[in-house]
Amino acid sequence: MGFTVAYAIAITLSFRTVEVRERMLVMTTIFLLSVPLFIAGHLLTPLDLGFLSASWTAEESLVDLAFALLVYSAGFFGGILQLYNLADRGFSLRILIDIRESPNGCLDASGVVRSYSAGKGIGWMYKKRIDDMLTRGLIVIEKEQVVLTPRGHKLVGLFGSLRAYLRLP
Repeated sequence: MGFTVAYAIAITLSFRTVEVRERMLVMTTIFLLSVPLFIAGHLLTPLDLGFLSASWTAEESLVDLAFALLVYSAGFFGGILQLYNLADRGFSLRILIDIRESPNGCLDASGVVRSYSAGKGIGWMYKKRIDDMLTRGLIVIEKEQVVLTPRGHKLVGLFGSLRAYLRLP
């Protein structure tokens, strides 16, 4: 738990002080680099945490370490990463924020399109997404047509299968 909180604080402070374009990639990389530190911290921490009675502790085991890693990973992938992803790329959340920040606290459909992302507009959002997919090598633009690359096809296949498995529309 302490490692997860420390990680969340460190990421938040770094994102507030350094301009990071690929936030999810940076977060995942730092998480993966923190795993050896987590393991070392877990192995170096006394079983009784310095204050628990012996009846509350278990013998150190590989299962204990595996469970600790599972909890740490779940806190990252199922918690921190999702929270940042929602805040950073949440389309609906951004629309709600724009409505709240509008002078009257309401917008019509054209106002939503115009004011999306603090006035950048829906066109800006589409351009940003297209630029991201170009940068990641998922698409190319040929004769004004957006075309999937082999890498894009693989990703669509993978997530298409996952969506079908989960019975998502």
